[in-house]
Amino acid sequence: MIKKILLFLLIPILVFGKNMSRFDAVVFPDYYYQGIMVEIQAVPDSGKSFQAFSLTVPADVDSAFMVNKSGENTISLPVKQMDKFNRIDVPGSSASARIFYFYSPDRTDRLVSFTYDLNISTALDDAHILIQEPMVAEQFKISKSESEKFEDPHGLTFHRFHVSNVKANEAVSFSVSYRNQSGKTTMEVLRNALSADQPDMSGHEPELSENPIQRHILPTWQPLIVLGVFAFAVGILFDRKRKQELRTEENQGCASCGKRIKPEDKYCANCGKEL
Repeated sequence: MIKKILLFLLIPILVFGKNMSRFDAVVFPDYYYQGIMVEIQAVPDSGKSFQAFSLTVPADVDSAFMVNKSGENTISLPVKQMDKFNRIDVPGSSASARIFYFYSPDRTDRLVSFTYDLNISTALDDAHILIQEPMVAEQFKISKSESEKFEDPHGLTFHRFHVSNVKANEAVSFSVSYRNQSGKTTMEVLRNALSADQPDMSGHEPELSENPIQRHILPTWQPLIVLGVFAFAVGILFDRKRKQELRTEENQGCASCGKRIKPEDKYCANCGKEL
């Protein structure tokens, strides 16, 4: 009877003792480097702390760290060597936390394949596993098909799986494969797309001159010459007009010798004076 009572008391501890309102595992293959980045997002219940737990990870994982909600504190997490796998010990926290670790997939003739295992030391009522489909991926396949496919605001495609009643230390596995013909990462594709959208300003930089700005393109002496020539021409026309008027007043007589001249004459036939 006592054993039954103890077992009854133990069940809520296993199921609810984790005190996590949210547990998401996001897998990023070939994202910013040619490898697998896993991000765990653990959110405690309001006003509570989630308990410390361990994650069983691939044997080639050699480093991991945890970042708190504000992003100010980064904690290096110990990776313990085991026979076929490694183990990451995550401390309990009263705030949301993000855990990161990295490992390498198998690559054969541009074919990339890997397995992600959610293997945690505490039971989970509900969890979400998201696998990001690389922008360079061709023939992308996941072993489980019952996923919700969506795109984030940046155009990245995700496959989201909802898993429930996850037992402690019992792996939930996903096998992924695709071809990466270009050998590039998602970040390289995004950077190339961003640079293509930006106008090339390298050849359009303004040239700065050390000389002062010229307010007048035409030097001042040139307008004066133009005005002088114009005034000289006007003076000649005025003089000729005046002489013609004098001829009329003097009855067509030469102003020099008085001899009669014709209106069309340019020189006096008597004295040769220019009229």
